[in-house]
Amino acid sequence: MSNKGALEVVKEPSDLLVLLSMEVGPQNYDKYMKAIGLKRCPKAYFLADNMNYLRKKHGVTRKQLAYETFISLDKINRYELEIDMPDVCRALTIAEYFGVSVYDLVRVDLKGKED
Repeated sequence: MSNKGALEVVKEPSDLLVLLSMEVGPQNYDKYMKAIGLKRCPKAYFLADNMNYLRKKHGVTRKQLAYETFISLDKINRYELEIDMPDVCRALTIAEYFGVSVYDLVRVDLKGKED
């Protein structure tokens, strides 16, 4: 992915965060987040990991999840990048969509549970 082309698709701050996470990789993500003045929200147990795992297990993109749950793509991106936490209603919506409890979505390592 060239940086010149990547900047053309940035329409919202969350788009930049998604591109940034893809470009720099997980090992440098926190460093770059700090450099641009952002930080991850406190770890919500397994929320981000579980959302990512469940999306891939069900073959759903972030955009599809946003569309089908009526939660903005920006919010979905921020939850999976651990920048923001869903409120109770959104957490319930996401959990119901994937057929898990809110407790499991947030507190249980679902990927580890499957292995």
